[in-house]
Amino acid sequence: LMLKFGKLFSRHTASLSGYRKGLLTREFSDHFEKMDEQTIKDYNERVMHTDERYLKLVDAWKKPLEKKAIKKAKKAERDALKTPPIPMDEKFVAHFPEDGVVLPAHENKIFAVIQLLGLQHKVTKDDLILIHKIDLDIGEQFLADRVLMIGTPDYTSIGRPFIQSAKVYLSVEEKHRAEKVIVFKKKRRKGYQKNMG
Repeated sequence: LMLKFGKLFSRHTASLSGYRKGLLTREFSDHFEKMDEQTIKDYNERVMHTDERYLKLVDAWKKPLEKKAIKKAKKAERDALKTPPIPMDEKFVAHFPEDGVVLPAHENKIFAVIQLLGLQHKVTKDDLILIHKIDLDIGEQFLADRVLMIGTPDYTSIGRPFIQSAKVYLSVEEKHRAEKVIVFKKKRRKGYQKNMG
């Protein structure tokens, strides 16, 4: 508030001498110091809420927040109306029905598609895959029970959404960090540079 009126005041007193301008500025500041909080609030409601420039500045940050809140509420309504998919038995497809299916399949000729940390990976025996950070020590073994598909030369089994009887065992071989990423920001002709990383 003080900054806004200070700018308006300085514009009107630009043609005054320094001494007279100083006197007027002191009087201007004293005027607002003597006002109590309720008077200032009433003044804001009467003047600021009718000032087009002030309303334009408020709309610049307020409207996007209101739109975001409306969008979030609509998404919550849509999610509430959604019905979760009904789990079904996996679909089994034999590639050559006349030749039959060899069970169990050879361990080097079978692959699985598993879901880990929200990502899907196709794995076979002794495969190495890269995943995000996981709270396990090196050499520790863990179980991946979210198997989406199993495939062999003789058949394919597709989970809807997962194959309940299939499990994949994995072990942590190595933990390391990726290469350092440098984030550099610059705005030309503004003297703004920022280097992170």
